[in-house]
Amino acid sequence: MSRLLWYPGHELLLKNIVRAENCYLFDSQGKRYVDLESGVWCTAIGHGNRRILRTIANQSARIAHTGFGYSNEVVEEAAKEILSLLGFEGGKCVFLCSGSEAVEYGVRVAQTVLDRLCS
Repeated sequence: MSRLLWYPGHELLLKNIVRAENCYLFDSQGKRYVDLESGVWCTAIGHGNRRILRTIANQSARIAHTGFGYSNEVVEEAAKEILSLLGFEGGKCVFLCSGSEAVEYGVRVAQTVLDRLCS
């Protein structure tokens, strides 16, 4: 199975993961591993979390994605809750797909603020 995959600088350690449940991965021999990868959201909430799966299925049946040029009640409510949690009710919220995008966006915002302060 590992003949098709190549991760430069990394050894493919678990060659045949067949299922995942909560924080565990299982190989084809039934051996259980704790998933400490933390590269994707499922690690934090658990693989196969029924509440999350149900919520994703329900929302996907209505609207799966609207991009940056549209809005809907779900993103408006999520933004409102996030800003409230942060104590920033008068602020604005932007939703991105990854930490890399968030860092890039943060750098752009910082550059814009510095440009305005230094002009």
